[in-house]
Amino acid sequence: MLAWPAIKEVLEYCDTTYQAEFEFRFSINTNATLINPDIAQTLTRYGVSTAVSLDGLQEGNDKVRMTKTGQGTFLPIVNGMNTLANAEYPLNGFAVTITERNGPRRALSPRTSARDESCR
Repeated sequence: MLAWPAIKEVLEYCDTTYQAEFEFRFSINTNATLINPDIAQTLTRYGVSTAVSLDGLQEGNDKVRMTKTGQGTFLPIVNGMNTLANAEYPLNGFAVTITERNGPRRALSPRTSARDESCR
């Protein structure tokens, strides 16, 4: 999402320029931490499939996915997923990497963990 202006421009360009000629299917992998309501609405509008990177339950995820300042990313990821849910966006899946640092016990069920954190 760091390149969101370029992503949005491509979506709009393809839609306005080639909508009558092609059926586009867009997909994106993201950790969802930068998802805001505008981005969620745009992804929904263009039917962009999304896989969210979430490497396990909070303890496991936060051991391998941290911000530049060393903070865990689990809660910001769940917040981004909630923002997508609020836009009635269908979450298409998770991208998970399991290593000795975050699993297997710490990474058994990202979906259950997200549900436990009130993500719809």
